[in-house]
Amino acid sequence: MTDATAKESATRALREEEYIALLNGLGVARTPFSAIAIRGRDRIKFLHNFCTANIKSLSPNQGCEAFVLNVKGKTIGFGYVVVLEQEIYFITPSTFHEELIRHWTKYVITEDVQFESMAQSQGCWCLSARVSEHIARTWSPAANETDYLATRFATILNALDGVPYLFSINSVVDQEPFIAIQASLFSGRDIMVLVAHRAESQWLKTLSTAQVREVSSSAFEVARIEHGTPIFGMDISEANLPQEVARDELAISFKKGCYLGQETVARIDALGHVNKSMVQFEFSGSEVPLPGTPLNHNDKVIGLITSTCFSFKFARPIGIGYLNRNVTQVDIDLGPEYGRVKQLGS
Repeated sequence: MTDATAKESATRALREEEYIALLNGLGVARTPFSAIAIRGRDRIKFLHNFCTANIKSLSPNQGCEAFVLNVKGKTIGFGYVVVLEQEIYFITPSTFHEELIRHWTKYVITEDVQFESMAQSQGCWCLSARVSEHIARTWSPAANETDYLATRFATILNALDGVPYLFSINSVVDQEPFIAIQASLFSGRDIMVLVAHRAESQWLKTLSTAQVREVSSSAFEVARIEHGTPIFGMDISEANLPQEVARDELAISFKKGCYLGQETVARIDALGHVNKSMVQFEFSGSEVPLPGTPLNHNDKVIGLITSTCFSFKFARPIGIGYLNRNVTQVDIDLGPEYGRVKQLGS
């Protein structure tokens, strides 16, 4: 075994260890997400008119997924909406906050609505909901009266058990805002936690007393690709129509009134299909293909790979991407390194 091979093997072993910890509720990972806070008297009406979800139907602490579209109906944003008492959070990768705020701001005329990126003050972490099992075994309010952060966090986690998707609990711990959100990012039952950057070290220290440790973002990346969870900027871009992402039930209301881009969405719904859809792929080779790799067949591009990883669950490289509608079965040779590509599980 060469030094390079040994190093790669050790790195993969470490990643697998962190991945297992994350799935089992013994790991917490920082995500690329952060929140855009939408405030003002007209915040609900405004966001309702500028995304695909039915925001007016949401009560405080409820949430949903949503696409933000341009006038042509193309996707310029995708994220998680959470309605709070005095503001709405749109949770999406922080690198796109400025672009989204600029887009929304140009449509503000007389509405009382303001936007603020929380990326500089707040981080977004994720845990498996199984962390509550460890919390319950380790902490109890009676035994930890002096550790307010620990007991309050344990109470919040227990309260999220069994609640609807993207239901949130907004709290304050030692005067620091703390929001926990039921999610489905990588295991089906997960928790997103929004916590102030200045409180993160204390929060991670508290988690460590329950044997929950910070793991690398690569562990989250592997788990979310296995789960088929897309991220805007990686798997979704302005090149995509929202229905291509295959999250209609979670992110698109076909019954709400007019909104920016709605005409294109309605036309696709009437037509009954889009020309390509998001799927998961698996590869038979030993190397992980690069994101952005096209899938060619008979001199035609029939698909595109957007995110890839080595999957510990399937013990092979896998990915997320798009496949043309008229392709019923894909089996393409990508060469000796990547091997053959098929739809995952086919």
